[in-house]
Amino acid sequence: NFRPLLDNSLASGNENLVVGDVKQSIYRWRNSDWKILASDLEVDFRHQELQIEKLDKNYRSSENIVRFNNSLFQLASALLGDEISMELSSSIISREEAHMEEQRFRKAYDDVVQNIPDNLQGTGGRVQWHIFDDEDGVFAEDVLDSLPGWVEDLQATGIEPGQIAILVRSSRQGARVATSLLEHARQSGKDGNFRLISNDSLLLIQNTSVSFLVSLLRYTLQPDHIVNNALLKQLYTLLQDDVEDVEGSRFMHKLSPETLFPANFLEQKERLKLLPLYELSENLIEIFKLGQRSEDMPYIQAFQELIMEQQHKEAMGVADFLDYWEQNGDKKSVAVSEASNAIRIMTIHKSKGLEFNAVIVPFCDW
Repeated sequence: NFRPLLDNSLASGNENLVVGDVKQSIYRWRNSDWKILASDLEVDFRHQELQIEKLDKNYRSSENIVRFNNSLFQLASALLGDEISMELSSSIISREEAHMEEQRFRKAYDDVVQNIPDNLQGTGGRVQWHIFDDEDGVFAEDVLDSLPGWVEDLQATGIEPGQIAILVRSSRQGARVATSLLEHARQSGKDGNFRLISNDSLLLIQNTSVSFLVSLLRYTLQPDHIVNNALLKQLYTLLQDDVEDVEGSRFMHKLSPETLFPANFLEQKERLKLLPLYELSENLIEIFKLGQRSEDMPYIQAFQELIMEQQHKEAMGVADFLDYWEQNGDKKSVAVSEASNAIRIMTIHKSKGLEFNAVIVPFCDW
């Protein structure tokens, strides 16, 4: 607790500086409490001489970006303030407490408007919105279909890939974005336009086909492994839209995964056990038609490349590879360009403090 330390320092005649952003604290990153800066600080140190200085100029963004943000966040904060007021008025807290909480929120956004410094006047900038109809629940798919076109439009204006960032809320969304762009690049032959850098959006372990392959490899060694069999049935069900439910009990532990698998797997099961690791993976991909899932191909290819890479280092069978995967699989990802001139896919949280010439927020639905 810094309060008594600050109080003692001030009482000793020292100056102290407290720096923070109430609006960022509201998002609760690192469990921050936005009320400390919004009101508690002034109350706790009201017996001391306080000087509050607000930084109201934006030195990083072009003029039109600042003007757009000013308009948007003034309106958004006002609407949210009204909604909070309505919710508080119907809650169990007293009218005085409700009014105090509402005013505390509105005060946090009193300084939401940023001024444009003289050197950034007339610098232009552009904000473009695309509104999608989500009545059929296909918002995400429509966005992913449109995304490559947005990237190409930006590059047509002279913006390099390395000057573009795509911001998402989670690594799962990032994986979908990366897969969509990689697949478009593969089909269009425009690999140079879609070089990507992504910290965790392309992890192999997040891909269903790769997880299914790993589980299949384990099944060839341990066909009676209860946990793996349950996972195997779940993953296969996710991959196959037309799998029939066997009396509603496909996930019962007594039901063998083989009751769901293609007939040619059962016919070749003994032969498959004799194959070297890489050939075994190729045969499993063919039998289960994993190669027909175009969105999974970058992950499957990366998985097979990993197998080859490990086999070149040392002789490795299925059991050896599974041990290696247990220790290292969660860190392996699709190989993407590490060059500086590549599109960055990152979470909004990790983008804090960075800047780009163009930013795309594909899933702006919160």
